[in-house]
Parts: sequence; structure tokens; C-alpha cells
Amino acid sequence: MISVGVANALTDEDDAKFKYAYGELGYKLPISDRGNLQIRTFYDYAKQDCVLELFSEETAATVFKWTNSQGILGGPIAENSILGGEISADYRIVKGIQLVGGISYEYDRQFSPIQVANANIIGTPLVVNGITYAPVQYLGGLTDISENGNWQKEADRSVFAVYGQGIFDIRELLSLKRGVENLSLTAGVRYDSYDDFGSSVNPRLGLVYAPTSDLYFKMLYGTAFRAPNFKDLYTINNPAALGNPDLDPEKIATAEAMVGYNFTKNLKSTLTFFNVKAEDIIQSRPSVTPGTPRVFDNVGKIESNGLEAEFRLLFGKQRYAYLNFTFQDVKDTTHATITSAGGQVYTQEDFNPGGVPEFYGNIGVNYDMTDYINANVWVNYVGERDRSEAKKWSGENLVPADTRDPVKDRTLANASLTFRNFYRGLELQLSGFNLFNADHRDPEPSGAVKNDLPLAGTSFTGKVSYSF
Repeated sequence: MISVGVANALTDEDDAKFKYAYGELGYKLPISDRGNLQIRTFYDYAKQDCVLELFSEETAATVFKWTNSQGILGGPIAENSILGGEISADYRIVKGIQLVGGISYEYDRQFSPIQVANANIIGTPLVVNGITYAPVQYLGGLTDISENGNWQKEADRSVFAVYGQGIFDIRELLSLKRGVENLSLTAGVRYDSYDDFGSSVNPRLGLVYAPTSDLYFKMLYGTAFRAPNFKDLYTINNPAALGNPDLDPEKIATAEAMVGYNFTKNLKSTLTFFNVKAEDIIQSRPSVTPGTPRVFDNVGKIESNGLEAEFRLLFGKQRYAYLNFTFQDVKDTTHATITSAGGQVYTQEDFNPGGVPEFYGNIGVNYDMTDYINANVWVNYVGERDRSEAKKWSGENLVPADTRDPVKDRTLANASLTFRNFYRGLELQLSGFNLFNADHRDPEPSGAVKNDLPLAGTSFTGKVSYSF
């Protein structure tokens, strides 16, 4: 059940069904004793079949003077598939130099979109079976409104990629022995071409240096991107936000520096400093036409700096205690301009976008009770989350856009028990989440839901898996 609907209202009568299937066929062919050629093809299928409660009957009655016993329902339905293949190879040219490369192709489809609803949910007059319905007017039960009120377009895209990477063992190549336990460089690049928005080139570099077996350093740099999905591009008839077929991909650049040290054979630690920059972030922005829905666009920049630490104490095979935590400083660096009614212009400085904790961490124990039973108990802590520090105009005065108190910190206790090889490859796992029923919430940035978004109390899940 989805507790908060797509209209940012609390709901309790959602029916969300998702089907997923994946198949892959591959073959690995040795290339002498120095490498391998791999060929694979795959097919990925997913279907969402949902009837979502946009507004409960109580909320609809209060806000829209709704008189029906049902809430306001909308059912976005669609199918997606990915058919693709990949050819890759790895080859050791000489001792100390390993090359990896490949090409891939995917054909992605979104098809059979359908919209059902029990009211006109598109925000403008809607014609159904020759009858015109005003916004939020009852349709007489769930009705297929796809002809004039569908939520998505059918779409497809082709994706071609080529990549290459070299792994260079400098210690081996230069015959370094003293004071060098490991010294290696990894360098690679990937080119992706999408027929609907263009191409992207992304490099990656990694350097590892270990003067001893107990002390090591890593430096990593890479860029990546997130292609706009079909919902970002082609959402239609939505009173909240519309798709934009001219979107660019989101871009991200990550730099990390890590030091690892083994205090003893059983006590290991790492400390990582990181910098992450993201730009062209896809968000909804106000339409250029007043009174019309917002539009998805590339409007944002975010930068995050911080450090991560991890400690692990080993006391047997698959028996260890662990502690990890993260400090981070996140800033919106878009420098957007806002204009007052009187024409004053203000450029936003770097500010905390809100909803992001400065500190979070985990502490726990993983323990193999027998060769067949594993127990894991851990505590997760998330610190206080401030609201956005963005400014807005109030008349001719600049004021904070969000004056609510921060989201309170929270501590959750969790546990899992896994029975391996329960019966000839059968594995069972039982998990408990939020065992002490602590109140915890996700920040709701718009303020539409009072006291933010309440999350699950104590809950239990089970998983069954079988290995052939």
C-alpha cells in the first residue's frame, strides 16, 4: 500500500500491482589463456497496473465538496520492455596490463498506456463517450479515459554504447618490490548514444597504492549520467507536471579519496572523503504560461562534500561487528534568480536544499550461528534534517521559503534471520524492521502534508529463494 498518494495526500485505498520478468542468455569463450570473449542477449519486461487514490473520500469532501463514498481514483497503466545484447572481451596483453572493452545495444519500449479514473482528474474539461465533464466531476465509477485523458504516450528509444578500460599493475610493470605492496591504475571511458536526446561520454580513473598489507590508499574520479525516462519526457494530461521531450540527461561527477588501515588482523577501518557534483537535475518548474501545469526541465545543480568512516571487527567466519557513519554538507548551487512583484531581482546563494541529514550511520552484528543459520541485528540512525534555506519574496522583503522546524532525528532497530540450504538449495529469510515501533518520517518538501510523511512502524517480511 502507498500511504502518500501522487497528489501528496494521505491515502489508504491504493491498489498497485507490478509485474516483472527478466531473461538472459550468454556464452563465454576463452581467448587462449590470456582472456575471454563474452556474448549475451537479454529481455526485460515490466508492467504497472495501478488504481491509486489521489484523495481519500474525507479529503475530497473537504477540498472538492466530493459527495461519493469513494475517494478520487486514477489508474495509470503501462508496459515497458528492453531487448538488448552485448559483446565484451578482456585480454591480458602482457603481465601487468589487462584490457577490457565491449559494445552493447538496447531497444526500449513503453507501450499500451491506459488511464482509468472515477473522476475527471486532468485539470481541464474532459470528453468521455461524447459527454464533457468538468474538473473533478464524478464519472460514475472507474472509467477508461485514455482517448482524451491518457497519462502517457507510447514511446521507444535505441541505445548504443561502447566502452573500454585498462588496468595497469604499475608494481608489476616496474618490478617494484620494497615499500610497495600494491600500486595500480585503472582508466576507462564509456560512450552512450540515445536516439532521442543525444550522446554522453564519461571517463573514470582509479589509483590504488598500498605501501604495506595493512595500509592502503585509493583515489577515484568518474562521471556518469541519468537519461530522462519516458515519464520525464512524455507525461501528458497531468494537472501537476507535464513531460518535456527536450530534456537533457542529468550529469554527475564524483571524486573520492580513501585511506584504509588494518589495526590488527581482526580490526579493519576505512575513511573516505568525497565530493559529488550534479547538474541539469530534472525537476518540475513553473510553466511560462500562467495557470498551466508545471513542466519537467533541467533546472538544478547540487554539490555534496563529506566523509564516510567504517570499522569492522572480525571474530570468525561470517561473524563480525560493524560501525559506519557519514557526515555530509549538501548545497544547492543553481544560483537561480527570483523576482519580486516590484521588479527586484535576487540571485540565490549556495543554500541547504533541505531534507538531507548531516549525519547518519549504522551499528550492528552479523553472526553465523551455524553453517546454516545467520543472524543480523543492527541499529540505523538518521540525524536531524533541516528545511530548505531557499529564499522567497514576501512583498518587497526576502524571507525564508520554509520556516518549519527541522525533521526530528530517528533511531530504528532491525534484525534478520536467514536459514541457508534449508532444503536442497532452499533459503528462508525473516526480517523485522523498526522493532520498537519508533515514530519516523520522511520530509515533505512542499508542506502539503502536515508533520511530514509518516513511515512504517514495526513490520515483518519473509523471503524465500531457491538455487538450482
